[in-house]
Amino acid sequence: MRTITLFEHQMRPYKELGWNLVHPLLAQIEQVNKVTGVELVQLRHRYLKATQFVGVIRLPSVTLQILPKIDHDGDAEAALESRPYHTAVQSATRNLLHLLSYTQDIEIHEQDAAPLLARKSDWFEILTRLFAVNLHREMKRGVERAYVRKEESLGVIKGRWQLERQLTQRPHVKHIFDVIYDEFSPDTPLNRVFQFVVEHLLLRTQDRQNQRLLRDLRQWLSEVSKLGRISHADLEAVSFTRLNKRFRPCFNLGRLFIENRAFQLSVGVHHTFAFVFDMNRLFEEFVYRFIERHKRRVLPNSWHDLSITAKAWDRTVYLAQEIPGGQPMFRLIP
Repeated sequence: MRTITLFEHQMRPYKELGWNLVHPLLAQIEQVNKVTGVELVQLRHRYLKATQFVGVIRLPSVTLQILPKIDHDGDAEAALESRPYHTAVQSATRNLLHLLSYTQDIEIHEQDAAPLLARKSDWFEILTRLFAVNLHREMKRGVERAYVRKEESLGVIKGRWQLERQLTQRPHVKHIFDVIYDEFSPDTPLNRVFQFVVEHLLLRTQDRQNQRLLRDLRQWLSEVSKLGRISHADLEAVSFTRLNKRFRPCFNLGRLFIENRAFQLSVGVHHTFAFVFDMNRLFEEFVYRFIERHKRRVLPNSWHDLSITAKAWDRTVYLAQEIPGGQPMFRLIP
């Protein structure tokens, strides 16, 4: 499949892409914009224009990749498929992964990403590979298991017999027992999230190595309950201890796929979808996380104990208070 890469707010004439005004891909892009509810890519009279959304738009025959315009090597305005263009694409992809490593608390190892960058994979496939490789590595050490509370009706008494419940609901049944017991099982909240992500990535990846790794993972998670959808409560139900904390980076990456709606923004068929970030918010989050993590290196000594918070998307913030009375003054919109 052909991958066309644009940079934020960049324009590419249809003629350069080999398209015309009635090319079917234009209708498909318009449909993706309609389903997502935002204009991910603008369709002008003679050219295609990227917006502030970076990520991947997968169409049946073409993948559109939009990358950050910030600080990259090469020449983003060079002709498609030229060496300076590919250098810019590779450098910008590396930068985007670096941003995500801060904003999403994801561990990205250079030895895992470098081969994919060299192969010119789009960055959705790169994220899929990072998820699959790291989870594959951890599950080879052992699938997470924990004691899971189960309530069942069995032909034998196992665990605690719920006698009161049975007498209330079906006192006439003599050969079935309502029991509750704890089972040491891989069917944990964490593995249910992994199983959901693995199944949906298998529907979307086109990389054979990714498919092989994900099939291994699906086999190892075959005893885990399948969820039709993942809710916020399912993600919050996952807890980490010293026994399973090695899975946290994989969980963070899986959560990234889920919360950015990579699986929900589908149009008609599984291989048409959008996985994008608003670069304005992503960069602000990166700046906040960077300063918070490195404040003792980048801020003056007298500021080391300063409390740093992210931009208040849902709060009203003021610069000062009137004295006396405490009336807030000078509303801030950072």
